[in-house]
Amino acid sequence: MNYAKVENGQVVRVGLPTTGILQDGSTVANYNLLDESILRSEGWRPLTENKPEYNAETEYLEFVDYTVGEYEVIANYTVKQIEPVIPVPTLEERLESAESAILALMEVLQ
Repeated sequence: MNYAKVENGQVVRVGLPTTGILQDGSTVANYNLLDESILRSEGWRPLTENKPEYNAETEYLEFVDYTVGEYEVIANYTVKQIEPVIPVPTLEERLESAESAILALMEVLQ
């Protein structure tokens, strides 16, 4: 399970450290393995993700914000459209286009 550290109603960190310092000042190895009741007293809350359904071929998810509740934190996401990739012409294609434009201009000028 993932956790979020909440201070003053705001998420200040996501993910438990392996080593941490408790509020009483003591350093703890394997902080990420502490009992849930200790983590809660240290300001950590379970983190769940609110990911809407989307089409991975044409859309992607973008993080919006956190909803901080009394017992959990929810990470909210929104669906965004993938912008189409506009192909960049190769050097050869640009040269051909320029040559065609020059030839057409020469015909007009004659």
